[in-house]
Amino acid sequence: MKTDLTVEQIRIAVEELRKAESGPATRKQLDSLFRTVHNLKAAAAADGLTELSHAAHDLENVLHALRTGQSTLDGNALQQLTETSAALGQSAPIPEKIWSFLKAEEKHAVRQCVKEGANLFLVQTNFNVADFDRQFQDLKEKLSSVGEVISVAPKVESEKINFRIIYASAGEASQIQHEVGGIAGVTVEELLHQTIDSLAAVLQRAVRAGQSAAVATGKEVDFVVRGEDLVLESSLCNALADPLTHLVRNAVDHGIESRVERVRLGKNPRGKIVIDAATVEGQTRITVTDDGRGIDPAVMNRIFQLGFSTATEVTTISGRGVGLDAVETTVKELGGSITVTSKPNKRSSFEITIPNPR
Repeated sequence: MKTDLTVEQIRIAVEELRKAESGPATRKQLDSLFRTVHNLKAAAAADGLTELSHAAHDLENVLHALRTGQSTLDGNALQQLTETSAALGQSAPIPEKIWSFLKAEEKHAVRQCVKEGANLFLVQTNFNVADFDRQFQDLKEKLSSVGEVISVAPKVESEKINFRIIYASAGEASQIQHEVGGIAGVTVEELLHQTIDSLAAVLQRAVRAGQSAAVATGKEVDFVVRGEDLVLESSLCNALADPLTHLVRNAVDHGIESRVERVRLGKNPRGKIVIDAATVEGQTRITVTDDGRGIDPAVMNRIFQLGFSTATEVTTISGRGVGLDAVETTVKELGGSITVTSKPNKRSSFEITIPNPR
């Protein structure tokens, strides 16, 4: 998900609500806005953008109160929506562990680069103390030729000087690595990529979402990914990113049991989630399977209903009853379908089927 674009879409949607009159159309607008915010929250959590994820959760709370009748769409509620949506734009666009070390002017530069559509990278290297000045200037010149050096943090260790550089460029990580290829020991790590252009990136993003959910819930989970070499159109990869993120987080939160419960049931203490992508008979099929508690057969036909949730309380991960509804809505918009199979105390499996473009 392109987070800066989504934040702008949310801001526009809030402004449209100011002009709306009560009725079915407004309720539809609220539902749509709620799904968008929920998607943003999940995507931000998957990318380690804790501040943005929390800001989205706060906005989600306001929208939830409006959708459930706990509050009315009056002047006070609209002001609340405006303030909470504005907080999205002020949130850190890169992981907090890096963001917190930046100076105010560097944070401003990062935000401006994101607005301009640049990708953000963490470039790291180390040079000998005796010759670091010439080598660093060489590196800086090469980086500046294809992008913008935003922040440089040097650290002396023994006879080496380590450099951590926050860097913005329209190019890809591979292109930057090529530009600095003549300088030994330079690594380039992606902090923010403005588009998702491969299924491998989508699958790995889903894994990061699952890992984040596992940490948040205190569960031990192993992830297996198959089909990363599958090639799909960029537009389809982008469209599938949010549904897969939801399914994997859902598998961790609702499917995988706690370590104590798994041991009591005689299971491996560590849960397992398998993401499998393949092309079968002109269709793309992506399956998310967990070896958890399964789904109660009594609620199987209700899990995709808007507002339905098996969670007993609302958390930053689930409880709103919007995740699976959003997944089904997106998949249907792509002309596909989603099916679920489950075996109590054994597993649950969600399969997305999308016809390949001709």
